[in-house]
Amino acid sequence: CRAFEKLVANSHAGHFYTGRISYDASEGNFAFLINGTLLRFPLDGADGLGKNLYLRNRLFGGISFEEVHIEVSELSLDFLRDFTQNFEIGLLHIRVGTEEQLEKSLLTIDDFLGSKHAMILEFLPESEKLVSLPHMEYLEIIPKDSRSCHIPISVFLQLLNSQYDLYFSEECEVNMTSIEWKLGMQVDPEITHF
Repeated sequence: CRAFEKLVANSHAGHFYTGRISYDASEGNFAFLINGTLLRFPLDGADGLGKNLYLRNRLFGGISFEEVHIEVSELSLDFLRDFTQNFEIGLLHIRVGTEEQLEKSLLTIDDFLGSKHAMILEFLPESEKLVSLPHMEYLEIIPKDSRSCHIPISVFLQLLNSQYDLYFSEECEVNMTSIEWKLGMQVDPEITHF
């Protein structure tokens, strides 16, 4: 039995199309979805985090995904980093609701520099932070508080040039003159992904 446990713990779990990592604060549960299989674990402080990492390490030493969706929340950055250690991810989707979660997300992205990235922002960060985001395959800005969703034209044009696919909720507004519109519609000769 111990030989089988060692064999499984040191093995690569294989390649899967999709995975999802989330945390339900109301129930205190950490959820890990692999394709259609949901694994749910209670998180009871540091002890619960340690048990989940121990269980993950007993199940597999590595795993590959085409896509992984992470809903950044109260999960600690250290736990997220430890849990996703030895993950190979093609496209990392991250959903972010606060400035603090955005900081965690950017550090998580740094852990997967070989992956492509996508992000959904449920708030509107400061302009400087918004234009400093790394290139992503998909960036969606859908603030929950739509009353204050104004994107300055300079920020819009920088995002248009730096992000592959950009989406704003219909509540977000960008005011521009016809000259600014023409400037925004000019195709950068460096862009080859059309």
